[in-house]
Amino acid sequence: MVSVDIPKFGIYKTSRNYLSYEPSDLADALNTVWGDGSMYGRDGSTLIKSNAQWGSQRILGESDFSKTGETFYYTVIALADGKLFYDISSSATFGVSSATWTEITSITNTSPALSASTTVRKFYGFNNKLFIADGTNNLYWWDATSNQLTDVTLPVALTGNVVGLREKSSSLVVLDDAGRTHLSQVNDGTDLTAAGTGFLNYGRTEGLTATNIINFGDDLLITTEDKELKKYQTYRLSGIQFYDPLVTGSDTNKFEVTRLRSFSGIIGATGQEIGSDTIGLTPRGFIGVQQAVNSDKLENNDYISFPIRDLIEQIDFNRSDLMSSCIDFVKGRYYCAVPLEPASEGCDIILVYDFQQSRPQEGLQRWSVWSFPFDANIGRVFSWGGQPFMSTTEGKVYKLDDPNASYSDDGSAYTILIKLPLIGGEQKGSQKIFNRLNLNIINISNLRTGVKGQLPFDIKFQPYSLSGGTEFEKIDLNTFAPISIQQSNIGIEYDTNATYDTDYYDGGGNDSRLYGTALAGGSNSALGWILSTEEAGVNWGLGGLSLEVEAGNFADNKSTNI
Repeated sequence: MVSVDIPKFGIYKTSRNYLSYEPSDLADALNTVWGDGSMYGRDGSTLIKSNAQWGSQRILGESDFSKTGETFYYTVIALADGKLFYDISSSATFGVSSATWTEITSITNTSPALSASTTVRKFYGFNNKLFIADGTNNLYWWDATSNQLTDVTLPVALTGNVVGLREKSSSLVVLDDAGRTHLSQVNDGTDLTAAGTGFLNYGRTEGLTATNIINFGDDLLITTEDKELKKYQTYRLSGIQFYDPLVTGSDTNKFEVTRLRSFSGIIGATGQEIGSDTIGLTPRGFIGVQQAVNSDKLENNDYISFPIRDLIEQIDFNRSDLMSSCIDFVKGRYYCAVPLEPASEGCDIILVYDFQQSRPQEGLQRWSVWSFPFDANIGRVFSWGGQPFMSTTEGKVYKLDDPNASYSDDGSAYTILIKLPLIGGEQKGSQKIFNRLNLNIINISNLRTGVKGQLPFDIKFQPYSLSGGTEFEKIDLNTFAPISIQQSNIGIEYDTNATYDTDYYDGGGNDSRLYGTALAGGSNSALGWILSTEEAGVNWGLGGLSLEVEAGNFADNKSTNI
């Protein structure tokens, strides 16, 4: 008998080889997160700002901002019509969806503050000022002492549009789309013209336009792209000072820009620094730039998104302008909003990488897909106060993974789904005979917002076939029936035909129960099960599973053509 034990998902892997579990592979997971070796449903989301104030205008940029000595922070939103608004975390109405935010006006005290003819909105807090760019040949700052922007005098060499802002060696770095990066005076982002300032050419490839500048340890990454041709090139800005022939020692650690290998080219909006590395999306998947820089080539399983490679192929890379990303450092998650082909006016899903729960050295990269039951598409995903938020294309703002959301998305139910790996491999033209198959599901958590006995819910177990859907006509349901669950310490079977009812046991955490099923005498090309719920106010988790297979022409590598 072939046996594969998967305790607490410690070695949870699916396989293209029906006799073993291939490293780094992962079954589908929708609206789930990882924690303590288990997979369970995410928390819900809460509407924290309606679109009534700005009439469904799309949000193109957002930032949080704090100043030294203050015990609160500001949240700032930039709209498609050029208007800027902010709120204060210490406000009594902070997070109230109907609250009125304060508008920031232009340098001439008019509205809107920014250009309505561009889609670029970039922010960066530096030396108690929030610097703001709108994709034009302008740069502004705001320090919350008034509700009006102040402009920055740009150097003559800055002939392009400002598309990126960051800090390097205590200077503000300003990226333009004409092939140059500009550095301000030390600790003064408002001065880009005095002695000690300067610029570097990043030698962009013809046809590629700069899109972002991202932290990469002590260095910075400059991203350029041509989204129509799906070409991406990344450059690295290193060093700590400009070379000055009149200054002794300035020829060491001087600023320089180098071109990275082509497979290191990431989409600028998806780049985020995680620890000692920076990750981002390429047309072949998500990479760690550190590994890409140090490698002559990348194999398929070198991509950290290898477990979701089939989903990567569905992304509409022609609409990289719709993508966005952020980090939740407390929970150790990376979020990236992407559109699927063919893209509409926004993104369809958020890809969530649990980097804190992953173990790359063991080939375990843990991902989930998040979706939402809202009418509008996902606009952007971003971070305020260290927590993830999302805007919709209609200008609404939601707090994600909110423990106070009562396991609902603003009151609506969302699907929590885990797909167990296929048993029998992925060879579509053959059929396997299973003499006996034992499937044990270990440690199902029961979480809900209601009182025990008042809010029962079912977790549905449905078989699925090799083709990937719930195509029951291809499955002998007399043999491969939906799972009946047993409570092992009592031995009483209940709620047969694919569901179990939590009213029968304690709700409120892991109770380490074991559920099992044994199937015999059936055949199929490949077989798996999907666990799912879609009910507001409930949540659950899965601690692990164990499979045992005894088969005739399954175990000895034979198959029958269909």
